[in-house]
Amino acid sequence: MGVDPGADSLDPGSLDPGDVGTIEDVSDPNPGGIDEVVITVDRRRKNLQDYSGTAAAFSSTQLTNLGINNVTSLSQVVPGLQIGINDQGSSTVYIRGVGSDNTTELGDPAVAVHLDNVYLPRVRGLNAAYLDVERVEVNSGPQGTVRGRNATGGSVNIISRPAVYGEYQAYAEMTIGTYHRREYQGMVNVPLGDSLALRVAAASTSIDPTWENVGPLDHLPGAQDTNDYALKGQLRFKPAPGLDITLAGDYTLSRGAGYTGINLQNGFQRRIDVNNTPNTQADDVLTPIDPDAIDNPRQVWQRGRYPESSLTHWGVRLNATYDAGPVNFELLGSYRFQDWILYGGSNAGYFAPGTPDNTLLTQQWDNWSFAQQQHNDSESWVGEFRVASPDDQQFVWSVGAFGFYEDQGAFLGQVTADPGGFNEFNMPSTVGYSYAGYADATFKVTDTFRVLAGIRYSWEHKDRLGGLWMIGNGLPTNGNTLCAAQNNMGVCTQPGLANNGIGRFGTEGFRFRGLERDNYDVPTSTATVEERVNFFLDGIESFGVRDQAAIALCNDVPAEGFTDAAGNVTVGNPQRIAQDAEGHWRCVNGVRSSVPADFTNPRAQNGEADDDYADWKVGVEYDVVKDSMLYATLSSGHKASGFNDSFPDPDRPGEYLTPDYGAEEAYSLEIGAKNQFLDKKLRVNAAAFAYLYSDLQFQTILTVGTAPPIDPNTGMIEIDPLTNMPFVDTRGGAAARQNAKETATAYGLDVDVVYALPWGFEADVHALVMDARFPDKTYVNDDRLGLGTEPAEVDIGGNWLPRVSPYTLNYSLSQIIFTAAGTFDWIIQGQTRGPHFFNAFNGDGKNFEKRGPGWGINPITGEPDPIENVEDPAGAMLCMMYNNTNTCQQYTALANNIERFNDRVPTYTTVNISLGWKRTDGMMSIRGFVNNVFDTVYPTNIISQSGFHSRFYNDPRMAGVRMRLDF
Repeated sequence: MGVDPGADSLDPGSLDPGDVGTIEDVSDPNPGGIDEVVITVDRRRKNLQDYSGTAAAFSSTQLTNLGINNVTSLSQVVPGLQIGINDQGSSTVYIRGVGSDNTTELGDPAVAVHLDNVYLPRVRGLNAAYLDVERVEVNSGPQGTVRGRNATGGSVNIISRPAVYGEYQAYAEMTIGTYHRREYQGMVNVPLGDSLALRVAAASTSIDPTWENVGPLDHLPGAQDTNDYALKGQLRFKPAPGLDITLAGDYTLSRGAGYTGINLQNGFQRRIDVNNTPNTQADDVLTPIDPDAIDNPRQVWQRGRYPESSLTHWGVRLNATYDAGPVNFELLGSYRFQDWILYGGSNAGYFAPGTPDNTLLTQQWDNWSFAQQQHNDSESWVGEFRVASPDDQQFVWSVGAFGFYEDQGAFLGQVTADPGGFNEFNMPSTVGYSYAGYADATFKVTDTFRVLAGIRYSWEHKDRLGGLWMIGNGLPTNGNTLCAAQNNMGVCTQPGLANNGIGRFGTEGFRFRGLERDNYDVPTSTATVEERVNFFLDGIESFGVRDQAAIALCNDVPAEGFTDAAGNVTVGNPQRIAQDAEGHWRCVNGVRSSVPADFTNPRAQNGEADDDYADWKVGVEYDVVKDSMLYATLSSGHKASGFNDSFPDPDRPGEYLTPDYGAEEAYSLEIGAKNQFLDKKLRVNAAAFAYLYSDLQFQTILTVGTAPPIDPNTGMIEIDPLTNMPFVDTRGGAAARQNAKETATAYGLDVDVVYALPWGFEADVHALVMDARFPDKTYVNDDRLGLGTEPAEVDIGGNWLPRVSPYTLNYSLSQIIFTAAGTFDWIIQGQTRGPHFFNAFNGDGKNFEKRGPGWGINPITGEPDPIENVEDPAGAMLCMMYNNTNTCQQYTALANNIERFNDRVPTYTTVNISLGWKRTDGMMSIRGFVNNVFDTVYPTNIISQSGFHSRFYNDPRMAGVRMRLDF
């Protein structure tokens, strides 16, 4: 892995001011061997072969050649690195199976992502970060000292090209490709004297949706498109010898349909007609699909609201380095702001070929279930001061202080059933801050033997006050007795509500207030129905044009008569709901008496967590011979604690518990070798590693909502007489985090071989084999069952950690050909990744999890609770005693449709190719590329819950041509 021409100038954060602004021509093809790879993963600039750890570095040219233009695509070139996108548009980053799906305000990532050494707490919208990039570095294993915050899995550092003194530089680049791809990028570097330089880069990217709407509402386009703009600039100043100051900023604006995923629940509930009764499904046979057999799962039946998203992400940083002779100083300060909003659409999911026509024709295409509105913002400040010795000392050391502060807002409003069901999660402020001091040192005992040591002490705090969680489907159900509209005589002309049920909610034009809500005073248990309704209305900005919630909540307003000057009488129908002076919606004629007393039942959401801990690192390095080094390191790392959403306290009615989870602690032992042979034509790097995780943090899903009714005769979900389809399962899920009580282990071997062959060929093979499991006696409730009972306790001990593959193999073959007409090059790069799972349950779609000791026992009362069929009559009676619901039949229905719990991804292979030409003077280049040559389809994220099964997929095959001019 080489470094592209002109891109190897100093990382301003590497504390080597003597080299600031220099450009080392280390990346021209080395006729004697492999190109040098420069890294700064430990905050010091060095050759990859001199670093005692596992790291990968990619220059901007390498990334561009492979079509890697965003952080998520890095997974294709780094074994053990997996980056997925969830429905919130956030990136979930894992290295060697260590990471976190918790991208909300409740927790933190486990892989630390940095932009020019600035820690980024939320990995979303990094388009500007990938603009005018010098290189990207990925470091595996706990980074407990110099990059220690929430880095138990490792770190990713995106490094921008610095402004260059005394030299004009510019380039313009255009890419055109499939899906109407139009990408434009340009940069200009302007010297403003001998000690001042300005560098500015800008880009825009437009790609049509890669998902296709194949439903009857063909006016709705597909989803997952790109419409991005990015700007990056920096002003670099050298006011005195040894002093270098950079003021930089970046801005990203992303708009489009967002990441909707696909709900495969329809496929898992597919029924085949066997009795020649196409007009009824009551006697059809359940025939679930195999999700891995779907040729193109990016085809959905779009309905309801069409999704749209918008992200603004910008930041500024100040970086100053000063060479004081025997000591170097660095000061780093940064402010970042993110604001993301999504109006998420809904779709009817996936319908397999051969689905009966009556199934498709009876779909409710006006159904807005699961349409949602999300809004997240984040303000963060980072400050760091570091003092270090030069690299050429016998005792190389550094000490530093780090500070971080973040304030987040998080909102989710959702239509969980149309008509009538809704959620509002509204957290206006979650504050987190961290302080740390650290020291790091290398002592050169001899010319060939070195001893390493480091330590970091951290204080962490997180709190959330004033938030709320409101779940409801309690709008009045006596629709036939309600009046939707009157004529001019005051006679009701439109009785009832949608489907003779509860009021519609969330049609076109509907908007929650979201984070603009000004009332977070949750009604107490003694609040009146009107107070509860008003609190609900305080969260609404505007109602949709076909919403009926106001009809269900508010009394009818008597018709009024008006007489004009000519004596003509007109009867008007006043609105039943209107905004008051403060802009809040209120029922004009009071709240209906039919509204239940516990309407919405909102609950406050508060939480607080504090930690302090020490991390450390010790190690040795030994140069066996020139270009061969052995090393061993032992290190620790921590991931901060957090808290969960609140739930009712079973021992104190009306009060709530907010369970927290403790900090995760990782210990890592790595033994490795760095070698170059055959006059630097062959590089062989290998490392064996073992991780021990104490209090491993992991996530499961808690069920929100109720199960659909079960037919007592068949044990299957009842058929809805209005649609002739099984009743829709409207249950959702809320994430719950906890710690494993025992120590989790991970073992692996990482081998990277690069061979410079004759005639400009280069071959690279990078293999990772791993075993990473949950510890024995890790008991959790399997809330995927969604039975509404507590004792579904299972033991996930021995299960694979999410996203860990037993093997991953990356490989590439490339060639550079020099001719009088210019330089030609080509590369074929591929990755084969072994099977893996996306959640802790390791669902294979065939078997339930093995049971824990609490299965079927109520943890509160200690009494048996029904969860499955039992043979004795007394036990059968218990099935009907839980909320008057036959949980035994519900369990049977799940047992007959366990395919929905499949979160396993089989082995897959992807291949990318590219071919390029560069003019002899390097001022013009053209490159063609094809990413995902064989159009391989694999999930990048799977959310398996009781009520739905959602999958997000990689991009399809994409091809293009990139043209560039350098000036």
